[in-house]
Amino acid sequence: MITMANPDVQITVVVTVFNKENEIEACLESLKTQRDRRFRVIVADDGSSDKSPEKIRSAAEGCEAIKVISLPHGGVSAARNAALSMTDTPYVIFLDGDDRLTDNAIEHLNSLIAEGPYDLAVFGFSHVMPDGSMYDCPAFDRTFRTRGEILSSFVEMWNTGLMYSSCNKLFSMDIIRRRSLSFLPLDFGEDVAFCREYMKECENIRFTAKSIYLYTYHKDGSLSTRYRDDLFERRLSEHKEMVAFFDEMGIPKDSYREFLSRRYIERVVGCIENENAPANTRSAGEKYRRVKRMVSDEYTQECARYAENSGKKMKVLINTIKKKKYLTVYILGVVMAFSRSRLPRMFARLKYTSRAE
Repeated sequence: MITMANPDVQITVVVTVFNKENEIEACLESLKTQRDRRFRVIVADDGSSDKSPEKIRSAAEGCEAIKVISLPHGGVSAARNAALSMTDTPYVIFLDGDDRLTDNAIEHLNSLIAEGPYDLAVFGFSHVMPDGSMYDCPAFDRTFRTRGEILSSFVEMWNTGLMYSSCNKLFSMDIIRRRSLSFLPLDFGEDVAFCREYMKECENIRFTAKSIYLYTYHKDGSLSTRYRDDLFERRLSEHKEMVAFFDEMGIPKDSYREFLSRRYIERVVGCIENENAPANTRSAGEKYRRVKRMVSDEYTQECARYAENSGKKMKVLINTIKKKKYLTVYILGVVMAFSRSRLPRMFARLKYTSRAE
């Protein structure tokens, strides 16, 4: 039994749930079976209308360390902020209600706290496919002990793909309170916005190669996979925010331009795939015209000129974008959308191996 009376408890796990009746039991079970019991849990139910509340109450019964709060539906940011306001431990991690932790996750995080202190700890995560197979986001062991060390490796750090999510990080509540940090009321991009603001305060960061977060891959239904009409505009705005962030951190433009240009092109490719998602009911001709507009956009073309260092798949896509081969790009988008929807394992293999090439 996890006990709240343990004076060694330094970690709160914030679990946010909205209509996850098929996954929440496994999520909470992954916490109840932790080898190291030194943690607390706040489950924030974001106004679920399915059987999630009943399953949460059942799972929490008899576990003093699990506190459940029921909220009107306001989105993941509001749910996380409500839980943060109740967090009284020195550290916090975030867990989505359809994901899980490995059984040694808390044990490993407590070991990092013991060897620290660190302003931020970043750990690896694995994508769990519908068939049970897993694909890791590559992680590594390294400690950045000074602000100077962080800034000198800033581009490398963000290029790992580990910096965007709030769910693979151990945060200091002291920094969160001191900066009055909270998640913005967005339905898209709230994680990266929070992580950017948090990093402005970091004087040291610990990376660990252990993958202790199990992310559930959804081929449809989540904000990252269903069709978004405004995705291209949102990605452009996000890119400009990233450029402003790197400038504010004092990173020379010559150091970050290739990386951020490539990152933006990768997201434009995601927008092209999104345009061909099954949920988009536009005609093929209209989809093609929208893809053409994305490819011919002045900002897209400028970034394509600087985006060079990428995997084989992205090199092909970048070249077709540079040369404005609209039909080829459109067809590739159709193939990617089909792969995500019908062949998720192949899609994941292409996605998560291309970064390492």
